[in-house]
This record gives sequence, structure tokens and C-alpha cells, in this order.
Amino acid sequence: MIRGIQIILLLSVFCSFGQKTSAELIAIGQANYNNMRDDFWENCDYSTHLNSLKLYQTDNQVYSFVMHYGVTRNSQVIDDIITGYDDMISDAVPVYGGNEGYLGWPSINGPTNDKRALEGTPLHEFKMGGGMMAFLWLVRTDFDLWNTPAYQEKYNVYLAFMSTHVSGKWNQNQTQAQGFVIERENLHMASESNEVELRLHYLTQGANPQNLTNAQNFMFAGMPSKSDGNLRDNLDQGLAIPLPNNAWYETWPNSSPSIHDWNHAVHMAARLYMFWEMGFHLTEADMQRVAQTFESNLVGVNPITSNVNLDGTGGTRNAGTQVGFVMLSLFDTSLRNTLENNVNTISSGSNNFLLASILAYNRLILEQGRPNAPSHYRPADGEFDFGAGTTPPVDQPTLPFTIRQLKNFWFAFN
Repeated sequence: MIRGIQIILLLSVFCSFGQKTSAELIAIGQANYNNMRDDFWENCDYSTHLNSLKLYQTDNQVYSFVMHYGVTRNSQVIDDIITGYDDMISDAVPVYGGNEGYLGWPSINGPTNDKRALEGTPLHEFKMGGGMMAFLWLVRTDFDLWNTPAYQEKYNVYLAFMSTHVSGKWNQNQTQAQGFVIERENLHMASESNEVELRLHYLTQGANPQNLTNAQNFMFAGMPSKSDGNLRDNLDQGLAIPLPNNAWYETWPNSSPSIHDWNHAVHMAARLYMFWEMGFHLTEADMQRVAQTFESNLVGVNPITSNVNLDGTGGTRNAGTQVGFVMLSLFDTSLRNTLENNVNTISSGSNNFLLASILAYNRLILEQGRPNAPSHYRPADGEFDFGAGTTPPVDQPTLPFTIRQLKNFWFAFN
């Protein structure tokens, strides 16, 4: 898996005295597992809080669960995710306005307006959906999980719900706030919706061509609302500027007056990590440049303080241990060492679980070239690894897409 990381980044394991192992990091996170689980379940209980913003917050929680499972293979993690998602989906109610005929979670007690109270909030649902789709991807690409009938049954339920009541609903309703819903010109919002779209395209084997069209427009062909730009161009232009000023813009084209601020760019960074793991047109070199941009804007550690904007302007702010920032530690030794050395002093409770689990997952990749789960883990060359030196089970599941399909898709836009 990932030859560049094995050859180059793996050296940091042996050159970083005092750094923690994946086992040490996962033990730190495990001490706060129950805190994260309880917070996740509370956020999933829409019938109690009627606040779709709490659903928005579940994606980062599930990312940390998925990575925790990627190190431990503890099935209790899977069962706890299912408990929360079962509650969330059972709480979905009929929505109206432009979304009549669909289910959702109207924003009653959270950020709201007349439209959100009728139709729901696309940003909240797609951000929630990023976590759910990451969970479905884990189930579908792991031998043990996919061959467990109870998990496969839940997979089918959740995938159908996401296809219809999140992606399908907002694809047919392009009148929600700020114009296009899926193809928004706001970069971090578009990255959140298109993580869902890309995973749906693969996991449903292209059942809805619109999913691929959306992801293609986002990464390559230009957003319908801003046809003269896309994520690839935006990143390439911004990151070509020498550090510490190599920042990209919040919207495209790059004549936009707004440099992306740290607080919102970290959300996009998490999606870039996911796209990279799926082999979607992002290389290690791309990710290293993004990681260096964040690392160069890190001002203090206890607490984590950053520049407000990624070009170093706007003063400083308390940045916290946000998921996208922590994920990028895989690609930057200095950032990784800083977070590992301070894992217990810069976080506590649920945040400590989140921080330690992601760091453990990244550290395990550096130690052995891949996480322990899923069984099919995508290395840099576009092939799938069927296990680190092990023979795949005879009853291995069929991948949701073939290697040839994945390569053809990648080359089609290069």
C-alpha cells in the first residue's frame, strides 16, 4: 500500500524518539470511548432535540469510530454506530415545500428559517451523510463486516435511505438557500455533499448517473454555478504560491475576495482525506501540500491556536482539535509529532477519543503500510490490497466497482 508513505513517511517512526505507537494511542482513546458513544447517541436522537445541527455533528464522531475500528476491529464499535443511526433514521419525518414526498429532519430548535423548518437543511444532512457513507464504505469493503448478515442488512437500509432521502431529495430540489444545493460555489460545502455523491456512485454501482456527474463537476469540470472553476484548479493555483501564503479561496474562481478561513477549510480537508483514500484524483504530494498549509498556520499548541485565514491573515483564533486538521497529520511529520506529543493536554473526553483514534489510525498506516480494516484498502496506485500479506477468504465479496472501472473513471478526467 502507498509506496511513498512506506518508503518516506515510515522513516519517521524510527526517527521520532518519544513518539507514540498506534497501540499506545488507541489505548488513550479507548479510555474516553464511552464519552464519544454517549455524545453520538444523543446527537442522533432527533426526536428529543429537533435540531438538525446536532446531526451535522455526527460525521466527525463516526469518522473517529471508523478509524478506531480500523485499528482495533472491535465489533462493539459497529454495533454502537448502528444503534445511533437506527435512532436517527427512525426519527426522520415527512418534509414539505420543495422536498414534499421525502423524509428528513426539519430544523426546529437549531439554526432555522421558514424554509429550513419545512424542508430541512442540506448542509446539515450532507455533512451527517459523510459519516454515514464512510461507515457504509467500511462495511462494504471489509470481509468480516460484509459477511455478517446483520451488518449487511443495515447496510442495505442505510444505503437506500441515503440514496433517496438525502442525495435524491436534494438533487431534485435545487432551490434551497444560496442556489445550487449539490454544486454550491462554497468550497467546503460542496466537498461535503460530493463525498456523499462519490461514495453513492461507487456503492450503488452507478445506479444514479447524477451522483457521478456531481462529483465530476466538483473535482474536474467546473461547478454549474461557477463554470470557470473547480476544486482541482482552485487547489493547484492556491498551493502553487510559496508558503506561508499558499492558501486557496473560499469560493471559485480565484478572483473571490475571501481566502478560506481555517475553521471552514478543515471541513474540506477531511473530505480531501476521504477522496485520497478512495483514489479520487488526489496524490500524496497533493495531501502533503495541504497539510503543510495548515501546519504553517499553526500558532500555538496548548491550546491549539491558528491563524484565522490560511494565508496567515486575520489574527489568531482557538482552533481546537478539528477532524480534518488531525487527519492531515498522516502527511506532515511536524504536525503529527506535535499532536501525538500533546494528545492528552490538548483534548479531553470525546475530543480525546477523536484525536487519539485518528492519530492511531494514521500511525498504524505508517507502521505497517495500511490499517487493520477494511480488508480492501486503497493504495496509491489505484489497486486494492486484499490484506497485508494474507490470502483473502474464498467467499470474498464482489467489490462495488471493478479495478478497471475505477481506473477508467480516474483516467477519464486527467
